[in-house]
Amino acid sequence: MHDLHDFHSVAFRAAQRYGVAHENRHHAREPGAAKELNAFTTYSINALGPLRVTGALLPQLREGTTKKVLHLTSGMGSIGDNTSGGAYGYRMSKAALNMGNRSMAIDLKRDGIHAAVINPGWVKTDMGGEGAPVAVAESAAGILAQLDALSAKISGGFLDYSGKQWPW
Repeated sequence: MHDLHDFHSVAFRAAQRYGVAHENRHHAREPGAAKELNAFTTYSINALGPLRVTGALLPQLREGTTKKVLHLTSGMGSIGDNTSGGAYGYRMSKAALNMGNRSMAIDLKRDGIHAAVINPGWVKTDMGGEGAPVAVAESAAGILAQLDALSAKISGGFLDYSGKQWPW
């Protein structure tokens, strides 16, 4: 059985099967391995990181009066809205966060805790660039407004900073 957990193993088996020369095999797999490692790191930070923080704060959330969790996602985490492709690791990490939050919203409902993911929009930041249409202050104000509005009806949803529902 082939080890699908390791990029190098998959690349080696593919090279054996399809006759790629040894020296080409070595060089051809390096960029893929680097991208895979980057995807694992991105997933750990973007998908698991928010769930870890929320898990660590659950005792305080359960005892608190404002029982809300809002995870910052991205429109790039929407499968239904993906029309441009690319950015595999980033997109997959945000889609995984979305699923984790949706499950969390269901599981924490019994504790009266509401959870949702929010897309801050395409914001003028280092990542968004100068061409982005949304100012940081506008996005931040919108995120806080959506946090205030978060209720049982919205819990488990995928919103943007203006309150618009996003496709999963």
